[in-house]
Amino acid sequence: GLGLGLGFTSKFGATVAAGGWGRGTWGRGTDETSANTLSPGLDFSSSPTRSPNDTGRLGRSNAYATGSVTSVTPSGTLKSVPRGVASLAGGSAGAAKENQDAHFHLDSGYETSGYEASAADGAGDFVAGVLDGHGVAGAKVSSFVRSKLASEIKAQSKSAGFSANKNLVNDPRGADACHVSRISAAAIVATLKDAFATAQKALLRAHGADCAESGSTCVVCARRGDNLVVANVGDSRCVLGRVVGGSIPGGGGRDAPFGFEQHNARLGSRNARLGSRTATSYVAVDLSVDHKPDRPDEAARISRAGGVVERARGLHGYAGPARVWRRFPRAGGLAVSRAFGDSRLAAAGVVATPEVKTERLTPRDAFVVLASDGVWDHVSSDEAVRIVGACVNEEAPGTTRRTGAGGGDSVWTRAADAVARKAAEGWRRSLGGVYRDDITCVVVPILH
Repeated sequence: GLGLGLGFTSKFGATVAAGGWGRGTWGRGTDETSANTLSPGLDFSSSPTRSPNDTGRLGRSNAYATGSVTSVTPSGTLKSVPRGVASLAGGSAGAAKENQDAHFHLDSGYETSGYEASAADGAGDFVAGVLDGHGVAGAKVSSFVRSKLASEIKAQSKSAGFSANKNLVNDPRGADACHVSRISAAAIVATLKDAFATAQKALLRAHGADCAESGSTCVVCARRGDNLVVANVGDSRCVLGRVVGGSIPGGGGRDAPFGFEQHNARLGSRNARLGSRTATSYVAVDLSVDHKPDRPDEAARISRAGGVVERARGLHGYAGPARVWRRFPRAGGLAVSRAFGDSRLAAAGVVATPEVKTERLTPRDAFVVLASDGVWDHVSSDEAVRIVGACVNEEAPGTTRRTGAGGGDSVWTRAADAVARKAAEGWRRSLGGVYRDDITCVVVPILH
């Protein structure tokens, strides 16, 4: 989460004062039922100055996103796809700030039906998203977009989703009204694109003044059957962890790498504590590409729209990363080329149109890591996957802690914590530790 203008530490430029960060308490993401889900519109009208769960020197959590958007059954029981979440506020010169990051998670078919099934039938499906707000109203923007995206994805998945027996798909929007087995990747892509467009329109219509110079990045990963689809705006990122070499944990098939019922008993290399010669290795597969202004195709697009891409001008020349500016009058300075909000830079080519990538899942695909740039600025994709894989390999065989879906300790929570902690260490080492961006990491296993 970041501020606006050259006087703020931000995606819009930064000058930080000397100082240092103290020690604090790690906060783990918790998930509430849909009764606590934020309502788009209401979250903007409230303006608390401090979050109810203030974490002191490590900063305040996003006060506008105090409950995760989570799908529940009619009886209120959380669906069973586990995940781990770690979110940490940033700050400058030892002073904590509000966490402008947000995240959400939808389970099993993205809807609230009480249907229980195996992963092969759709019970392993999920949607996960991470958002990173910037500007004065960054926390409000990320929270609004988070809520709107989640509600749109759930609504569209119901109108173009599985029938009650999970065998046929009813899609009333056009041809191919019935598909066998599961929604096609094209339908998921259309759902995400529509949801992003609707969220941007709703944000500008309801709160245009607030998001003129504030905005949010967003990355969303949707798993439906064998399809994994990622939509991205900005520099939050999604990475897939894939098993490489050796045998697949679980023996392959629908149980690999993590079986739906026994996945925690088969996490990674169960031999790490049994004297095995090797542990399972994982390779990172980037499922999104950061929208940096100096990315050649993005720079060309910005130029065609009438914007300018260059570093910030200072007393001693140019400094900092490439940024997007309005040509005339000279204004802006956004360090990403796509974002929700930031309406004053729309004329310079800043859009909320996502890039979408589809990946066909294989038995070797193990987990996905979604994170804000507070992680990726100091942790590479390869390193994040290595950290999560190490946590998986350390899990004791035979354990069945499946509390990742509803809070508490799990291998996925510990993995998310480990990635976030590594990012925090990187911020402490850079710039003398005087500045840290908001850090959010979400880890979700691929259940087969």
